[in-house]
Amino acid sequence: MHDGRGLEGLRRIADPTTPDPAFLDRLYEDLVGELGFREGGGAAVPPSGWPARRADRARVERRLLLVAALVGVAIAVIGGALIAGAFIERQRQLEQQPLDRVRDAGVMRIAVRSGYPQVVIDGALQGGFDVDVAGVLASRLGVQPAVQATLGDGPIAGVGTGSWDAALPSRSLTTTETATLEVSRPYYLWPIQLYAADSDPARSAADLAGATICVVRGSVGAIWLDGGTDIQTAGPEEARPVGAIPMLAASDDDCLARVASGEADAGVSAALAPVDLEARPAVRAIGPPILHEQRGVVVERGAGSAAMISAIDAAIFEMQADGSLADISRRRFGGDDLTVIAP
Repeated sequence: MHDGRGLEGLRRIADPTTPDPAFLDRLYEDLVGELGFREGGGAAVPPSGWPARRADRARVERRLLLVAALVGVAIAVIGGALIAGAFIERQRQLEQQPLDRVRDAGVMRIAVRSGYPQVVIDGALQGGFDVDVAGVLASRLGVQPAVQATLGDGPIAGVGTGSWDAALPSRSLTTTETATLEVSRPYYLWPIQLYAADSDPARSAADLAGATICVVRGSVGAIWLDGGTDIQTAGPEEARPVGAIPMLAASDDDCLARVASGEADAGVSAALAPVDLEARPAVRAIGPPILHEQRGVVVERGAGSAAMISAIDAAIFEMQADGSLADISRRRFGGDDLTVIAP
């Protein structure tokens, strides 16, 4: 600030009552001592040439400027300390391992599908297989679950936003997704089943050579029928029927309707559990499942993600070994145990 303008401003502030010079002296000396600008904490030493008369107006004005400067320094020091403290705390949070962060918070944010295998009534989540698994998984890690139904059928939502600590997408990951996500050991295997009209004589996949087979667009069954390999499977996999013709549909219900009407010779299940097929008297399963899709818990790949996955793997192993997962599966899938048997 220009000295002339500063002094003029202070003159206007000082009028019509001039600050008590003794008060300014005390305030000045206190600030100098508190801020550590001089050792010993004694009286402030005035600069050479300081006017001898204490009531001198110029002396009062200079003292006001010094006090203002010292207050500004104090505010800058305090503000800088607060900003530095916030920055250090933010860095500590960013550098903290994900597992430690979850345990420190006492809560694990777990994203699940907003549809099957969850139960959704009138748009409200009522629970489901993954919701139950998330609750037990969090308890095995010593924290509370905070379940959020934010995942759909497409790409896993929330990647890169830090909005969840782990996700249960209830599907296998694609090769592209494994570049940014890590997946745990599977906590259940989803059977993919060929089916046909109850009157159809086919007894195996090989019997459907040249048949028109309905598959849900983008499903594992569609990838299998197309000869793709970008799926994570377990156990034996049936060879696709020679010369089979895919018929794409929007859902399992669409495929069931087309098989029932004769428009398609057979269908491949997507989100139909074995108990769901058994409940449809017009269709029947053809042979054993053509494959089992591995479904695991995923976390974002990065610093500390290996430790997080390791802890989740250990929890899943315990849940498999003590029957917790099997109990949840039987309760949610009509008595069927779709979980992986611990080695």
